[in-house]
This record gives sequence, structure tokens and C-alpha cells, in this order.
Amino acid sequence: MDGLRWILLGAGALVVLAVYLVTRWQLGRHDGAGQNATPEAPPAEPLPPLDDEPDEAVVREELARMEAALGERREEETAVVDGEQLIRLSVMAPPGVPFNGASLAQVFGRCGLVRDEALQVYHRMDGEGAGARPVFSVTSAVKPGTFDWLEPDDFRTPGVSLFLQLPGPVEGLRAFDDMLTTAERLAAELGGELQDPDHSVLTRQTAAHLRERIVEARVRARARPPA
Repeated sequence: MDGLRWILLGAGALVVLAVYLVTRWQLGRHDGAGQNATPEAPPAEPLPPLDDEPDEAVVREELARMEAALGERREEETAVVDGEQLIRLSVMAPPGVPFNGASLAQVFGRCGLVRDEALQVYHRMDGEGAGARPVFSVTSAVKPGTFDWLEPDDFRTPGVSLFLQLPGPVEGLRAFDDMLTTAERLAAELGGELQDPDHSVLTRQTAAHLRERIVEARVRARARPPA
């Protein structure tokens, strides 16, 4: 009986030891898995605060860029201000061969342009007498734009400019077509080049675009509520 008791006690101790070892092995496996897991990312550091005021040099540069963009916009072929339009065409002489006053006076007369002695420029007039009003004007391309000749043969200019202010005494499209026809005749008789407001050769496409702008301005003016 004593031998059997010792055998049972030894077997029980082995079972307890086996249970202990298995438990430690499982715990170690769990800890190892936790160590191999991807650690959580540390919280992001807060961004540095923005400066209270922008850099003055950057601001000046941006303002200059915006003013340049606005300047390009202002140089469009039709200026529109408060419902008014100013349309300009030019007839430029060949390089080195300026127009002379005598030729200009003759061609202006054949085109029905009238000299304004007070301003020393030429106009297409609507009507006659004291009630006549300028439809469009023709000036020299050189400032101040006057044809201030005492002897026309002595006067020289590299070109002439035609200006149409709308609204005027004549309906807009009719006035523009009259100015365009006159400019084409001046270019043909003087041997000059007809140019658009950007000083490029005037094309049919640009002329059509100018006419569209006149129509659009007229529509906007009619849609504007009365003051």
C-alpha cells in the first residue's frame, strides 16, 4: 500500500507540473503576440500657428500681378464704362513713310470729314448747322492728336486714329459701320494699314466681335432699371 500511495502522489505531482508548464507556455505565447503587434501611431504634433500678418513683400507682389491683369483687361478693343463705349481704330503709315498733311486733308474731304478748327481734329457730323453733333472723330496718332498745320505740306504723322463714343447721336451699329468704312477708305487711299485697338491688323473676326460688343452693351443698357 505504501508503494502504491507514493506512485499516486508522484503521478499527481507530474499532472500539476504539466498543467503549470502548459499555462506558462500559453501566457508566454500571448505576450509574444502582443509584442509583435503594430504599435499605435503617436498622436500628431499640433501645427505651428500661422503668422498674424502676411509677408508685406508677398502682398505687394500679388497686388502688382493683379494690377497687371486688370491693365491687360483695360486694353481690350472696347472700353465699357457706366454703359458708355469708346471704340478706336487706327490707320498707320508704312514704316519710314509718314502721312503728310496735304494728302490727309484731301482724303478727309473726299470721305466727308469736317475739320473742327477749334480742336484741330476732324469729325463725321450728324446733321448740319448749329445742331450738328460729331458721330466719330479722327485725330493724329501723335499726342496731342491735333492736325495743327499752318502749311499742310509741312505736317507729318505716322498715322491717324478714329474714335467712336457710344451712345451718340447715331445708332451704335450704324455709327460703327460708318467709321469702319471710312477707316478702310483712308487705308486704301493713303496706302496705310488698318489696325484694331490692340494695334494688330484688323480682321473680319475682330470687326464682327466689336459689333457684338456694341449689341451686348445696348441690350444691357435697355435692361438696366431707370435711376
